[in-house]
Amino acid sequence: MKNFVSIAVLCLALLGAGCKKNGPQKDAFADKSSAVCIWDKTSLQATPEKKGKWLSSIALGEKLTFLEETKEVQEGGKKVSYYKVSLLDGKEGWVRSDFVAVGASVAVIFDKTDIYSRPDLATITKNFFEATDIVAVKSTQEGWTEVVGKRKAGKWIETAWIKNKNLSFDATNIAVALYVRRALAKPKKEDQIAELRKITENSDLSGSVFEDMINEILVAHDEANSQIQDLELTTDPADDTTSE
Repeated sequence: MKNFVSIAVLCLALLGAGCKKNGPQKDAFADKSSAVCIWDKTSLQATPEKKGKWLSSIALGEKLTFLEETKEVQEGGKKVSYYKVSLLDGKEGWVRSDFVAVGASVAVIFDKTDIYSRPDLATITKNFFEATDIVAVKSTQEGWTEVVGKRKAGKWIETAWIKNKNLSFDATNIAVALYVRRALAKPKKEDQIAELRKITENSDLSGSVFEDMINEILVAHDEANSQIQDLELTTDPADDTTSE
């Protein structure tokens, strides 16, 4: 009888432990002071206000340390929150809380990934992340990941759930994704191509999951230019006739 009771108690304990694991679990590598910039070229300011002295520009996906100070101010008739953070070089300042995810780790999407409202296959949405979308990972839950970031096709930062796939935490992949996004955002095609070539020529950025994508763009561009040149060479010039 005692053995039966002991086994029953053990089973209940294991079930209880299993239930605790079912809730969202924060990644071990992201503590409460870890923070990620989720808006490219965010301003680091000396004081928590819109007119605060500019100290530095923070890149999308850049790692920060949250110094656990928050300030709320009135700007343009609404409340705006600021976080005090430090950069990896030790520089400290204030940033808009909208542009920082606290208690998170940075990652990058490397293929099209469906977005869900909750960690449940029944909650799929019409939206999706695309390759080079940089996000902050907030938590994980049995095959699911909660992320915060702006989709390439989105207008603003949003929180979403995705399946644990097509997601990389590699620093090189994250950096290359940032540079590709900036390159393709340039208005002129020739400037886009020039920036993409710089990425391929930088040995520090070699080996990323985006190499094939970049090379495909460059090859397509070179082939298109070659076809144009061939067409110009094979086209007969108009007859040069003059009349007296």
